[in-house]
Formats: sequence, C-alpha cells, structure tokens
Amino acid sequence: MRYWLLWVMLAASLSAWPSAADADRDSRITTVALPQAPLVVRVYDAGPRPPSMVQRALREAAQIVREGSIEVIWEPCARSNPARCDRPLPSTELALRLVSMPVNASYRGTLPLGNSLIAPGVQHGTLATVYVDRVEWLAAQSGADIAVLLGRTVAHEIGHLLIGTNHHATGGLMRARWSREELQRNNPADWRFTADDGVEMRRGMLARSGQDTPDALVWNRPSRPTRDGDERAAY
Repeated sequence: MRYWLLWVMLAASLSAWPSAADADRDSRITTVALPQAPLVVRVYDAGPRPPSMVQRALREAAQIVREGSIEVIWEPCARSNPARCDRPLPSTELALRLVSMPVNASYRGTLPLGNSLIAPGVQHGTLATVYVDRVEWLAAQSGADIAVLLGRTVAHEIGHLLIGTNHHATGGLMRARWSREELQRNNPADWRFTADDGVEMRRGMLARSGQDTPDALVWNRPSRPTRDGDERAAY
C-alpha cells in the first residue's frame, strides 16, 4: 500500500508539471513581436534653447524608449527643412513640439510638463507637446539634470501616444506625478517603462504599421493599472 501511495503521489506531481507547450504559451502571453521599422518622430523646437541640451535630452528619451524594444529616429524640423517636415504625417510617425510656457521660479505647486493629444474612442495619438520652461523649473527645484529630465518627459509623452491613452500607470515612468523627492532619490525603476508599458507600446507600433498581432500574443492582454488623469495636471 505504501508503494502504491507513493506511485499515486508521483503520478499526480508529474501530471501537474507544465509541458513544454504550456511553458511556451505562457512565455508568449505578455510578448508582442518587435516592430520591424524604427519610430520616426518629427521634432519642432520653438526655442531658442541650447542645441546641446536638446540633443542630450533626445538621446536620453531614445534610450528609455529603446528599453521597450522600440528604436527612435529624431527628425529635426526647422525652417531650413520644409520639404521633409511640411508633408502630412503618415501613421507610422509622431510629432513632438518643444515649446516655452514661462513659470515663476518661486512657484511651489504642481504643473504639467507636457501633454499628448489622443483621439477619443480610437486610442490613437500623433502630437505631443513638452513645456521646456516647466521642465527647467522642476529641475531647478529638485537639483535634477535639465537634459535628463527633459528626455524623461519626452519619453513619457511618446509612451502616451504609442499606448493610446492619457491614463497613467501606478508606477514607473508612466505614473501621473513626479515629485521632487523622487527626482532627488533617482530610483532607476521610477524612470523606466514597466514591462506592461513595453507590451502596450509595441502593440501600438504594430497597429500603426498595419502589422497584425497573432492571436496567441493577445490571450491575456495585461490589465493596465491606471489613475484617471488629465495631462494638464499630471505632474
């Protein structure tokens, strides 16, 4: 009887062990194919501001987005390049505006650093705006590097456009509010996209390029914990 009981227990444990097919299926639950082409973002800088700062900021933003397996190509859109930048945006390109929104240096409340225009009902956005003066204000208040903070803000807004919502996550780069204390603590996880963010962004990229997402890759679309928020009062 003892040997029989041992055999039953062993058989039960083996039957509960996940098969290779199950493991493969589970590994694909939150996986989306990598976009085949880079994301092109037209940059309209209403400056003037130091070109070196903007370049550093865009490098920072590109690195953050790259960690979500999406490559970014920045397309500077100055008056000297009208032929390239006056054409209508295809669905695979985004537009970024860097504008001035002056703020009193002594202000101590919360201010939006940017916003993204998302078309209601279709989860699709093309234009993001970042208020560089406000980024400089927050950097001065917290002792943060201006270019790094500007890059994080740009990446945040691109995240909104690709994910297709103005709602915010509860953690990571896509959270709604960025405090001075968080900037001073500079925890890397606070300034990166979460795994779920990366999945949603890649799905958005595939949708823009007309690539179908296999059914196996959307069995268990990650539920996105959000805080309803308006970008005008997000930070």
